Amino acid sequence: MTLNLGKVELSVTLAVNQINLIQVTQSPETLLDRWQSLRDHINSIVQSVQKHIEKNFRIPEGTKAIAIDDSKIQRKLLGKFFDFLSIPREDCVITGESASDIRGFEDFVVDFMHDHKDNYGK
Repeated sequence: MTLNLGKVELSVTLAVNQINLIQVTQSPETLLDRWQSLRDHINSIVQSVQKHIEKNFRIPEGTKAIAIDDSKIQRKLLGKFFDFLSIPREDCVITGESASDIRGFEDFVVDFMHDHKDNYGK
């Protein structure tokens, strides 16, 4: 079994086989060697997946972002997160500063979705 990431194929079967070898190992030295080999193999899989995602993952154009948090710091972090995702600020709503924001969030989201119903599927 392989994990296919475009031009890169990674052997998941090899990792499973390495785990099986570790389970039957009795010698501490051999166990340590096998564990390090498994760790290195899993790290290479994770790094390849991360690189693939960084190159190929894109938020669809026209995506809207809605978030709520009662913490000013968390709202600021949410804004940075949406910036990181390349969602334009005018397409982001971050609320939760007041109790009324929190109580009215469900209605706000329903109204927002109704007002932007033509944006879906683009």
